Amino acid sequence: MSREQRLAEALVGPAGSFADDIDPVVLVDRLAQHCVEITGAAAGGIMAVTARGDLPHPELTPHTRS
Repeated sequence: MSREQRLAEALVGPAGSFADDIDPVVLVDRLAQHCVEITGAAAGGIMAVTARGDLPHPELTPHTRS
């Protein structure tokens, strides 16, 4: 699969998950894993902030290339 196809899958694939009762942590976990795979990075993560700019305390899952 080409990089463009993988990118499209990473961005469009989760759209179907919004209709389901999917855990947001699982959704973000999948996005982080796609980012690592597409970019070839050694590791990746997602940082989220609240509307006030505070950093919430999310569940953390490390993503590294296998």
